[in-house]
Parts: sequence; structure tokens; C-alpha cells
Amino acid sequence: PPPPPPPPPPPPPPPQYSATQRHRIRKFLTTPVPFPLIQMARTFLFAYVFTVPFVLLGDESPLLAHCCQVFILTYGFVGLELVAIELDDPFGEDANDFNNLAMAYTTMEDTYLTMRDVDGPEASRKLRERLREVSPNEREEENLIWNSEVTEATELLGRADSC
Repeated sequence: PPPPPPPPPPPPPPPQYSATQRHRIRKFLTTPVPFPLIQMARTFLFAYVFTVPFVLLGDESPLLAHCCQVFILTYGFVGLELVAIELDDPFGEDANDFNNLAMAYTTMEDTYLTMRDVDGPEASRKLRERLREVSPNEREEENLIWNSEVTEATELLGRADSC
């Protein structure tokens, strides 16, 4: 009989997240973009979009080709501007924003798996039970602390935007 097929390869390990990466995300969120940079980028964008038709005046192509070129360039550059605006604040409630809750679940699952691998399944089970035992008041206090940190970061952003 032929030899049995080799076993399938193990699944890839889950991504590892650290406190340093969380700090980098918070730093990205709380570091404001200088307003003059945004202002100049938009000024150059609109100057470019509005001067493209004048550049095409010397070309001998038909009018429809010029209209298509101007439309595609305008659509592309204004689209890039809108994407940049969306990426300016990736932590929000929009459908395309960074999913904090899913990242928290992934991090907790990674913690459970690491504890299971290092300390055994009993330690992982105890951690899950302890987290289920946390009273709603304790969770509310943690949420208040988190919300105050986010409020402080938002106020910092608001002050930087008004400068």
C-alpha cells in the first residue's frame, strides 16, 4: 500500500500585538497634522485641477478627449483627497474605521492562547472566569477612565486644530 499522505501544515500563529504597538496607535491618533500642511496640499490640488484644461489647450486632440482627461484627473485627485480625509481619523464610528473591538477580542484570544501554551489550560480557564466575574461597576469605572483618556486626546486635537 502507498504511504499515508503527510499531515497538513499547522496553521500560522496569530499575530502578536504588544504595548509598544498600542502606544504607536495612540501616538498616531493624538498627533495632529499641521494645518498649514493640509491647507497647502489642498491649494496645490485645486490649482493643479483647475489649470489642467489650460495645459491641454495646445494639444490637437478632439474636445471629447480633453474632457475625458480633465474628468479622470479631477476625479482621481479629488478622490485621493477624500481618502486622505477618511484616513485622517481612523478611530471612529464610521463603517471603514479601525475596528477597536475586534482588535481587543483578538488581543484577548492571543492572551488566552499564550497563557495556555506557557502556563497550561487551567490558567487560561481561570483568567476567562475572572474576567466574567468582573462586576458591571468595575467595568463602568474602567470605561470612565478610558473615556476620560480619549476625551483628553480629543481636546488636544481640538486645540491643535484651532491654532
